[in-house]
Amino acid sequence: MPEMEQRIAQWRRDLAETTGCNNEVLDELESHLREEIQQLVRTGQTEEQALALATLRLGQPSALAREFAKVAAPANWLPVRVVRFVAVVLAILIVGYLLACSQAVGLLSAAHVGAVALGYTLSLLVGSLAICYVTTRPFRDLSAGQMQELERAVFRLMATAAVLTLAGLLLGCVWAKDHLGRYWGWHPKETWGIGVLVWDLALLLLLAARTWNHRVIPLAILGNIVVAFAWFADIPHHSYGTPPLHKLQMVFGLTQLCLFGVGFLPARRRQQGSDRVARTVPPQQPN
Repeated sequence: MPEMEQRIAQWRRDLAETTGCNNEVLDELESHLREEIQQLVRTGQTEEQALALATLRLGQPSALAREFAKVAAPANWLPVRVVRFVAVVLAILIVGYLLACSQAVGLLSAAHVGAVALGYTLSLLVGSLAICYVTTRPFRDLSAGQMQELERAVFRLMATAAVLTLAGLLLGCVWAKDHLGRYWGWHPKETWGIGVLVWDLALLLLLAARTWNHRVIPLAILGNIVVAFAWFADIPHHSYGTPPLHKLQMVFGLTQLCLFGVGFLPARRRQQGSDRVARTVPPQQPN
């Protein structure tokens, strides 16, 4: 039994390296393998014979990789396309407006404001995608291809947001040195800006590590709260840090927390790529 468990674990590792499947798909395929082994053992096969025959019937990792690639290819999902379109339109509008105002406020200030505004906007758009995801799952789960497209879009948008936010903070430091005589003053807007950058980088690391796979996506909703407080931080010499706005911030934060909680609801399952992989690969009989 320990030897069989080791061989199953090795088969799983080989499958992960060959196909690039996430843990959810690997769990599903391993479940199919174990069910096949149990059925063969009940027919009188030894555990070693059952394992060899089950892996042969289920398919070699290379064959499963080809089938998984067919069903898990990136697929268009409407919210992703809408967010991409909105991001491009907003980027054009923000850059155009700041270029028109650059002579009045200065090129450095305009670049700082533009970078921060675009970085924060992209972070909010990532949060919007996360909201679409968690509100869709209770009705239907995304296909493997749609999930892959969503993860790619979230990663690219968040990476761009992190770069723009970092650039905006650095430009702001240069502007502050020229006009205020210091690089950093630890004002709330500056501190919250660091918070947005740290949040973006943390989410990027989780996505890159693929530790939680699709469970990382709902976390982007919490980023909406960070961005909202960063964008409208209360500084005495700014006009938008007013008490009524603070109430709106609290309502917005509670709304986002509720939406984040929706992400813990069970998904309404549909036929996933892992199921179709297991059914698509035809049983192979030994020679």
